[in-house]
Amino acid sequence: MMFLGANTVVEFYDLSLRDGDRITRLVLRQGTSTVYVNPSNGDYFSVTGGDFTVEAAGRATFRLDNFDDGSAVNIEKGHANVLRGKKSTPLDKGQSLAVHAADSAEPVIGRAADTDDFDRWVSGRIDSVVTATNYSSQYVNSPNYSAGFGDLYTYGSWFPMGGYGYCWRPFGMSFGW
Repeated sequence: MMFLGANTVVEFYDLSLRDGDRITRLVLRQGTSTVYVNPSNGDYFSVTGGDFTVEAAGRATFRLDNFDDGSAVNIEKGHANVLRGKKSTPLDKGQSLAVHAADSAEPVIGRAADTDDFDRWVSGRIDSVVTATNYSSQYVNSPNYSAGFGDLYTYGSWFPMGGYGYCWRPFGMSFGW
């Protein structure tokens, strides 16, 4: 999941498959985004912002800001690698890396910035989507696709239907909808 701040521009640079593994490469052209990612074994996920790329090989949540005056990444959960040129810098929860346009020679590694209103909004959305997805997953037999399950939980309910298994219907609708 990727949450975008106001006036944010994201490019889907590469969405492909390689030997069954999903390749996802995004480019944050400008603005603020928070990414919650949980790639399967063998999948590749990255977001490029400014002159560095953030790679996540496992479950991670990170915020990436890319503006004219520089770029920064804050690792909120998990860990990620930041690639800049030929150098890879591993970051863990609570760490940040920033590159300022005025002094782009060396990145600044430090403590993650304090949370703001955008971070708190995203955290609430991630928690509710994960909870709803986990709840809905018990009714759906689809191990490879779970996007949207949280919305099903939020806007309707599951019920057993003879001959079909569990079915979903929106709140307020009768059985014949």
